[in-house]
Amino acid sequence: MAYRNYKRKNAYRAKSSQYTETEKLAFKLGCIQRGLKNPNSKVFESFSNGINGVTSKSNEKPMF
Repeated sequence: MAYRNYKRKNAYRAKSSQYTETEKLAFKLGCIQRGLKNPNSKVFESFSNGINGVTSKSNEKPMF
């Protein structure tokens, strides 16, 4: 009789996410708030440019 690998069926099962969409959104909003507190970040510059409608090319900045 041929050997069957019964565990193989479970290998193709998609893993569910540990966090819900609401938790992911809350985490991202927290990252944005942290970026807005740092005036030398890309998030702060993008937020300011969105309000003012001005784009500026400057030196490399950290993301947050």
